[in-house]
Amino acid sequence: MTFRDFENWLVKRTENALVRRRRRRLARRGIQRRRRLPAVILEWIVTFVVIFIAAVLFQMLVFQNYRIPSESMVPTLQTGDLILVEKITFGPELLPGRVKLPALRLPHRGEIVSFESALYAEHGPFVELAERFVFIATLSLVNLKTDAARQPIVDLLIKRVIGLPGDRVRQFQGRFEILPACESRWLEEPDVMAREGIAYTIEGGDYSRRPLPPGRRALSRFLDKLTAGVRRAPPPVDFARSEWERNPQDMDAASSWLKQELGWYVPAGTFFPMGDNRPDSRDARSYGPVDLKKIEGKAVLRFFPFSRFGEIE
Repeated sequence: MTFRDFENWLVKRTENALVRRRRRRLARRGIQRRRRLPAVILEWIVTFVVIFIAAVLFQMLVFQNYRIPSESMVPTLQTGDLILVEKITFGPELLPGRVKLPALRLPHRGEIVSFESALYAEHGPFVELAERFVFIATLSLVNLKTDAARQPIVDLLIKRVIGLPGDRVRQFQGRFEILPACESRWLEEPDVMAREGIAYTIEGGDYSRRPLPPGRRALSRFLDKLTAGVRRAPPPVDFARSEWERNPQDMDAASSWLKQELGWYVPAGTFFPMGDNRPDSRDARSYGPVDLKKIEGKAVLRFFPFSRFGEIE
């Protein structure tokens, strides 16, 4: 065997060894890919589940999107508006309808808040969590919370805080008055709001007065203290009172008159929310003051329709 023959033999053997090695390497990679496919699918499934659970927790603890279902908050909020409700301030819930964290502060007069209705989490907290999961997982296309007529169930309500603990709130001929806690004089609602620097519009009445400047606000409070002992003229007598005077046994007339004279009392730890559309709003006038534990959050932002995008006041 010459040197050239040996050289050719060595090159051929080396090439064959490299080819076999490369084939074995490619075969091992194919087997690894086939073995890794179930692991990759499982990894994707776990990732999606974690994302949806995080989305549900985010809605429970931080922000929740909410669609306005009725005209009770017109003109501030229109039917179909999409808003964000911030939930940290008034205590996020850990278990729907059962466990909440302590509130950072109490609701202020004039704030728009969301709170639980009588239907909220009526089937239990875990069913509520499952319904939220399906709602988020289907990008809001599937809503399991419907009644017998397949209409969405309104389990969270949106209203404006009018009465604070210790207040009294009364209504006469469409006019709303507030007797603030520790005061002895009834004030019309727009006067109370202007005194506290709050301005908003009420459907069916002129409640859009501009808030008083800080100096005039302080002067107004000082004058209120000076005149606290002055008795205000009683409101005009309406049919309920005259009817009760004619027939003292008529409990319905007596109740209507007392409600006009004394109004609704707001106990400690509760708040009196009302809709801005007073003629067409079922609010605390129907079901009474709302406990702080049932207040879910504060409406902070309208994000749809885009033409009305902005902060909610």
